[in-house]
Amino acid sequence: MLSQKELKVLNYVESSRGELVERVKEFVKIPTVNPPGEHYEEMAEVLARRLDEAGLEVKVISVPREELSRYSLELPRYVVVGVLRGKEGGRKLVLNGHYDVVPAGHGWSTDPFQPIVRDGRIYGRGSADMKGAIASMITAVKAIKVSNIVLKGDLYLTFVPDEEIGGHLGSGYLVKNKLIPGDACIIGEPTNAYSLVTAQKGALWLELVTHGKAAHGSMPHLGINAVEKMAMVIVAFEKLKNEFAKY
Repeated sequence: MLSQKELKVLNYVESSRGELVERVKEFVKIPTVNPPGEHYEEMAEVLARRLDEAGLEVKVISVPREELSRYSLELPRYVVVGVLRGKEGGRKLVLNGHYDVVPAGHGWSTDPFQPIVRDGRIYGRGSADMKGAIASMITAVKAIKVSNIVLKGDLYLTFVPDEEIGGHLGSGYLVKNKLIPGDACIIGEPTNAYSLVTAQKGALWLELVTHGKAAHGSMPHLGINAVEKMAMVIVAFEKLKNEFAKY
């Protein structure tokens, strides 16, 4: 049985569908294409403004130039943080979403950065991955505020860049520098609308070296072909990839 306050939250969310759609469209229109990381400052400003309107404490973190140089990046990176304070010193929850999108590519029947609504769906680059989730998080916080619900612990909204290229200067920067406390984190990536997934894909960068042994061209059986050895490694990785696809 839902409480009156919980029902009020759900009713607010339901009544905000139109506003939510417009917010997603607003975000999609900003072409935060990565690489190279375009229009990040504009996006950060809009996100900060929307969080402020929702009644949160807002901070925009500019990643230092030396960090950009470490990853051979030129364009600036910004992390946007909004905080809804709790009153009872309870556990802290982080809602996380990335605002960068991969290049639109070819084959679109409409402009990917001029979103349209068709048959109940929003079409535009980033509407699913994952500006739709960011807009939903902001709507959820507004619902909590409007419903006069006081959380037991702090709620953090963290909107980050660079997820599409590893996240080192987005979520990675927050974690590495311990800028955000949290006991749990929900990442709004588009998996399945009706399920929660307790995992997150990552990246593992490896440097593999195979060593060979030189031999005369007329007697290759006396040598070791390093290329052939590496070919065996590549085939093994291909089999491993097929195994991962089962899960």
